[in-house]
Parts: sequence; structure tokens; C-alpha cells
Amino acid sequence: KYGALDSEVEFFGTKEGFTGGSTKKLLEDHEGNIWIGCSNGLIRFRNNQVAPVGLPQGYEKLTLLAGENSDLWVGTINKTPLLHIRGESFEVEKAGGQIASVLRTPNGDVWWGSRDRIWRMRGSTFTYFSLPSAATPDFMWDMMPSVPDGGLWVKLGDVGFVHFNEGIWNLHDWPVGAPTVGGTFRYGPSASYRDPFGRFWLGYTSGQVYVLNEGHATAYSQKDGLNLGRVKVIRGLGEHVWVGGELGLAFFKKGRFWRVEIAEGKSLGAVGGIIATPNDGLWLSEMNGIVHIPKEEIGQMFTDPNHRVTYRRFDFLDGLPGSPQMSFTNSTAVRTSDGRLWFATANGLAWIDPAHMVKNLIAPPVCILSIASAKEHKLISNPIRFSAGTHTVEIDYAGLSLSIPERVQFRYRLDSIDADWQNVGTRRQAYYSNLGPGSYRFWVTACNNDGVWNEAGASLDFSIAPAYHQTAWFRASCAAAFLALLWGLYRYRLHQIAREFSIRLKERVGERSRMARDLHDTLLQGFQGLMLRLQALNDLLPQGEAKEELEQTLSRADQVVAESRKAVHDLRLSTVVSNDLARAVRALGDELSSKDSAAFSFLVEGRARELHPIVRDEFYRIAREALGNAFSHSRARHIEAEITYGERLLRLRIRDDGDGIAPEILEEGRSGHYGLAGMRERAGQIGGKLDIWSGIGTGTEIDLSVPGSIAYGQRSGRSRFRFREKAE
Repeated sequence: KYGALDSEVEFFGTKEGFTGGSTKKLLEDHEGNIWIGCSNGLIRFRNNQVAPVGLPQGYEKLTLLAGENSDLWVGTINKTPLLHIRGESFEVEKAGGQIASVLRTPNGDVWWGSRDRIWRMRGSTFTYFSLPSAATPDFMWDMMPSVPDGGLWVKLGDVGFVHFNEGIWNLHDWPVGAPTVGGTFRYGPSASYRDPFGRFWLGYTSGQVYVLNEGHATAYSQKDGLNLGRVKVIRGLGEHVWVGGELGLAFFKKGRFWRVEIAEGKSLGAVGGIIATPNDGLWLSEMNGIVHIPKEEIGQMFTDPNHRVTYRRFDFLDGLPGSPQMSFTNSTAVRTSDGRLWFATANGLAWIDPAHMVKNLIAPPVCILSIASAKEHKLISNPIRFSAGTHTVEIDYAGLSLSIPERVQFRYRLDSIDADWQNVGTRRQAYYSNLGPGSYRFWVTACNNDGVWNEAGASLDFSIAPAYHQTAWFRASCAAAFLALLWGLYRYRLHQIAREFSIRLKERVGERSRMARDLHDTLLQGFQGLMLRLQALNDLLPQGEAKEELEQTLSRADQVVAESRKAVHDLRLSTVVSNDLARAVRALGDELSSKDSAAFSFLVEGRARELHPIVRDEFYRIAREALGNAFSHSRARHIEAEITYGERLLRLRIRDDGDGIAPEILEEGRSGHYGLAGMRERAGQIGGKLDIWSGIGTGTEIDLSVPGSIAYGQRSGRSRFRFREKAE
């Protein structure tokens, strides 16, 4: 109908599966896919990495054997004969049927194990050998060479090993070192492999692996890192040995097995076929598809057995006609001499040619489609602002790759929330909850079906308005209120301390008044009465030496009484009279300077205030001690005194430029002298702080301060003044 077609032209009709009807439009997209608009819909042509091969009816549960000239032999456990595939053609052999295992021996012979006989294929000639009459027919699930006699060990059903050599069966012979059941029965393996060093690796349904080497057997189990469940396949390349089982894949290194973990933090599924290639890494028939682990990942894994490998899985999206075959036979994945990899599936055959795989190098464009909260949906336009109280945001995005859009994967990051990229696979939404007010930037990027990432990606800025209690002014107000509360508590505590100290000072004033009264009413009165009696006695004595001595004693007693009366008067007067502290200190300094060559200067700062009598007296006594020491011992040329009436502190400073005080004397005092210790004690009694700075040749400075809340009585009406007087 269409005439002769050029050999380079491919034709697709209903026989080739094209059901689109008449063609209307053609389009090639940026990834090289061909789109055809037809009367029956839209058709896409793309490069598939996996090439499916449809087999004749009845060919399932396959056993594969790679030929010597890029050809492939296919057996099945059904009653169909062997199938020989050369290129695009199928040839059905007369031999075979109900095949479950295959083995190529070093001499080139191929042995096929079936249900009731074993076939030898030598060149194009087939010879079969039936089971002995003593054996119950069952599938021959596995075969391996019998060294050194050149025969075979055959796993016959669940009976275990039987021996075959040159047509002779021995049902009571088995490999030395193979595991036994009850010491009498040696059961056969579920998988076997002979490595280049002549060792036999036997895998069992119990999950164990035995290595037979010249009659010596070594067993490996979970304690040796082998935790794969039932062992399905054992293969190797060089010194590397791989074991596939129901729970994944493991490799052997340094006397133990290591489980292969993948980058997503998961394990592989059941592995029923393994192809180890020298240049293209490892290929697996895994329950979810064909898995490829690159050679570079294999190298890293053997360097670091805990390395999580990156891999690629091929499934129905790549053209795989069904899930890989997981059971029934011992050879489900092989490599033919042309480099193609063949895999048995639940729906026929499939092959991959690693040398001609086409990689999609075009990174998919990424766009952000929408952003929404629980209350509002926003258009993608700047600026994007959400109202106060927004906590949850959903962002929708997409990546444009038309080759296999189901394989497009994404990762995203929200600045100031995510520390690193979040890999989310094929999910096309990002969800964030518990967001607070502020500005945010969302980033998203995507990769195509071959893992090529769009490095630029796409970004979106949005913000969430703060509620009134989340604003800076509200926080500042709360902070100010909190600080004000702390300040109020601090002032209240100071008031409490001052009141308690004032009570103690009042108690001391009362004690002074009581002492003055008691001294006046008891001691002085009694002493006065005693003097009157002595005076009467004096009047009775005649003139003489005794009378003169008594008169001198009475004169001295009069002086003592006068001094005592003055002391009692001063003690009582200090509790009721507010003397001027500044004037008293100035007068003291003037008096001392008049008897010494040192110059004295005096300074008063601030408004003079009434002082508590006890505070005033202790200040004066400390000043007297300090000035007396300065004039008497310092050999100073200048001595200064300063009183400051501050709002918070009453302060007295006395400085000189004399010889200073040695550090050990300043710290511990001079032996037998209590001036410094007394000053410190007096300062402590009125709640004051006394600091003394001095050193050899550096002069001395004394600083006494008392909180104003303790020192000041009622406010004085005197005006502020500031003066400096110098006494010569």
C-alpha cells in the first residue's frame, strides 16, 4: 500500500502498536521527544533505556543462558522447548522443556536441568539423560561442577544433592562439607556460585552461606553480617562476591558480609538476579525494577563498607514490560557477548545496552505556581504579604520535563527555617507550619529523569505581618514595663533596708540617751555624794600632810566629775542637736594645720542636709582619725578633705601627698594600733563603705560613703553652697 520503504525509515502502524489514527500534527520538544497529534489523541515517541522483547505464548518463568555469538538461549519450566534468540529472530529448538537450571562447564558443554531429565548441549547436538527409576521426578533447581571427577552435583527438588557423571546417577553421594540435616541428610542450596579461585559458594533458604574449599566448609550467618533472608542468587567478578536475597543485597569483604544500603536511608528489596560488569558497575533484578549501581559507587563501597550508594532504577516508565522475575529458576539475568544485559520479567524479556544509553542532559525549568495560607490564596506577584496570625503556608511548584515527568524530583529550602535543602522526591507541594511574623524567601529546584539538576531553580519572597503583641514597640513596652517593675522592686527593697537601718540607728540613739541618763542618775550622783562625804571628812582633819593629800584628791575628783558631766552632756546632746558636720571637719583641719607645716584645704559640694546623729558622729570620728593620722604620721605637704552631699550618697574624701602606708600595714594594721580597724568598724556600723588607697611614697586617699537613704534626716532649708578654704 505504501510502496517500498527506505531501509533507514522506520514505519509504525497498528502492528507496531500505533493506534492514533490519522496524523494531524508533529512536534519535537526541547528534550527530543516527538509528539504526534492524531485523530484518536496525542501520541509521544521517546527514547526508552529498556527494550522489551515479546516472547511466544507459554514462555514464562525463564532460565537464561548467554551464547557465544551475542545470542541468547531461553528455557522455561513449562513444556515448551528451548528458545534461541539471534538478533531479531527466534528459533525454537526441538530439545528442552520444563527447564529450571543451566550450567556451562569449562569444556564448553552446557547442561540444562529439567523436571525428569538432564540435557547436554554440545555445539548443536542435544543429548538427554533420564533420572534413574529410584528417583522421584522433580525439578533440578541448581547444578554445579563436581571436582575433580568432571561430573555434576544436582539439586533435585527438596531431596538434596545427587551426583551425576557420564550418565550415572548416585543418589547417596554429596559434596564434602555441605550442611546436613540431623547428620544424615545433606540438603541442596537455593543458589550457588564457583569463584575464580575454585571455591564453591552455596546459599540456603535459611539465610546462611557456606563456602566449600577443598573439602573444608566455612559457614556465614547473621553474626557475620548476613541478614538477607532466603538467598536467591550468588554472583561475582574477580575477588568480589555478591549475594542477593529476599531482604536485599550484600557483598563479602575481609571475612564477613556487608549489607548494601542506598542513599535514601533504605535497603534494596528482594534481589533475584545479579550481573557484575567490569566497566558498567553492578546490575540487579530487584523486585521493583532493574537497579544499576555505578562502578564509582562500587569502589567507594569497597573502600568504606558503610557508604550509602546512589543508584538508578529502571521500571515500566523506562519500557520494562513487567516486574523482574524473582523465583523458579537459577539464572534470570545474563550478559551476552555484545554487551547487552538481559533480564527475565513477569511478562517476557527485556534488555539494556549500557554502551548506548541516552542520557537526558537538559535540566528542567522550575516555576512556582501558587502560595496560600489557611485563610487566603495569593497571586504570584510581588510583594506577597499575609495577614497577622498566619502560621501555615502551602507552596505549589512544578518542573517541566516531558520525557518522564513522573521521574522529576524536587528539593526546596526556606531561608531562616531550613538549615539545608529538603529532598522531597516527586512531591510538588511544600508545607510549613508554626511560622512567625517576618520576611521569608523560598527556593525550589528540580532534576530530570536522569538526575540532572536545575542549579538556578526558582525563588519566591513573602512576608507575614505581625500581630500587635508581636511588634517591636509592644516588645519594647513590655521590656520597659518589666525594667520599671524591677526598678520599683529595687527601690522598695532599698526603702526596706533604709527603714530597718534607721530603726537600728534609733535604737542606738535611745541606748545613748539611756546611758547618759543612767550615768547622770547613778554614777555621777553617787560620785558626787562620795565627794561630799570626803569633803566633810576633810573639814574634820587637822592641818597636816594627810589633809593636804586629801585636798589634792578632792581637786582631782572635781576635774573628773566636770569632765564626766561634759561627756554625758555631749553624749546626750549628740542625739538631739544637729551640728554642722562640714563646719566641724573644717574646724578640726584648721586646728591640726595650725600645729603642723602641712597645708590644709577643704571642699564642700552639694546642698548641706541634716544628718542622722549617729551617722554624723561616726563620720566625724572617722574624719578625726584620718586627719590626725595624716598630720601626725604622713609628713605630707598638702592635705585635702572633701564632703559631698549627693542625692544618693553622702561622701567624705581625705587625701594627702605623704609617705603613704605600707601594704602589709594597710591590710592588717600596725601591731598595738587600731585606727584603721576602728575606722572600718565604724563605717560598717552605719552601713557605709570605706576604701583606702595607699602605697609607699604615693600618699594616701580615704573614701567613705553612706547611702543617702540612711544618712539624711529631714531636708534642711539651707541653700546650696560651694566653698574652699585653706588653712595656713
